[in-house]
Amino acid sequence: METTTTTKALDLEFELENGKSFTITCPDYLDDLTKEQVEAQAAEIIAAGAFAPDGFNLIKFKSFEYIDKTTRKTEIDA
Repeated sequence: METTTTTKALDLEFELENGKSFTITCPDYLDDLTKEQVEAQAAEIIAAGAFAPDGFNLIKFKSFEYIDKTTRKTEIDA
């Protein structure tokens, strides 16, 4: 028997005060999401100071990527 699952996520990459990168993964993004909407939400995340990994604030929105994954699993009867 084979089962198929599909998942999708939106990864937001930020720069921290120490120069390192930090990624926030948002599962099940909306299909019609625009670049402007993503950038606006990222700006709100930075302004809110909602994340400070290891005590370093987010200072810049660097990039984003859509991740769509399809997995097929086949069960083998023993």
